[in-house]
Amino acid sequence: MTRKLNFQEITLPVTDGLIAMLAKRHLVPVLTINTHFDHLSVIVINLAIDKHHKL
Repeated sequence: MTRKLNFQEITLPVTDGLIAMLAKRHLVPVLTINTHFDHLSVIVINLAIDKHHKL
């Protein structure tokens, strides 16, 4: 069975809580850092979200 994924891009401030939440929800492998920023206070996260999965 193939699951349909919805892709969306969001920009969030980096916090330990954010990283912990992503790790808890197993989303860390799809986290990418936008290299256009000179610092890590903001990241762009490309989330492959199952349409039945709520953040």
